[in-house]
Amino acid sequence: MEKYRIPNLHKACLVLKLLSTTPQALSIRSISESLQIPRTTTLRILATLTLDGFTAKTGDCYRLGPSLIPIGSAAKSALDIAQLARPLLHQVVQATGETCHLAVPSGNRALIAEAISGKQRLSASTKQGAVIELHCSATGKCLLAYAHWPDLQGVASEQDLKRHTPKTITSFPQLSDEIDRVRKRHYALDDEEFRKGVRRIAAPVFSDDNRCVAAIGISASCKRLPLDRIEATASIIKDAAHELSRLLGWTVALQESQA
Repeated sequence: MEKYRIPNLHKACLVLKLLSTTPQALSIRSISESLQIPRTTTLRILATLTLDGFTAKTGDCYRLGPSLIPIGSAAKSALDIAQLARPLLHQVVQATGETCHLAVPSGNRALIAEAISGKQRLSASTKQGAVIELHCSATGKCLLAYAHWPDLQGVASEQDLKRHTPKTITSFPQLSDEIDRVRKRHYALDDEEFRKGVRRIAAPVFSDDNRCVAAIGISASCKRLPLDRIEATASIIKDAAHELSRLLGWTVALQESQA
């Protein structure tokens, strides 16, 4: 990944990290000297970060800005969900023998926040930290069906529907129909749509305000997960997703809304 690094963006990240470690605001000179970045470059970086709210200016000094608050909260939320999900992912692995993962929204992609290996080798696309497309993954379809439903076409425009296998959905009408099926059966299926010979099943996870904040899914070969086992396996995954939703307060919120 090193060859894709953008030098000035990297320097901006260093500036933010430095500001996060000091309680007081820092001057341009102090930041420049601490990071060994030219003063003019430091000035441009801080000007850009300040305009976007990632830093704030106090006199001649700079501190972290308000735009970082929702980003930090979202990152913390993902970590909290992963911690709660871990025992449930282990239960799914024990029940199915397959790799189980937790995905959270990350823009118009899904981020694998946690993954527990099954008996079979863990594929690269379901390793923790992997970023996956929405239209050709089971967890991604769950996020499209619930987290991104009001703006489905905006999030999954047709130019984003990259073909990976002959079964990949590559048109918006097809995707819209598929998302309707996900919402009706409360789970999503990737039937060799990202990789030949691999099936994935996922179910949505909801928070206390009825938002879809994650999805739990498994990956298995078609031989280990034939079509006649999909419903039974989906039931196991839905139970885990429902339990995680309950831990996040979803059941309580649902009961109150129906009272």
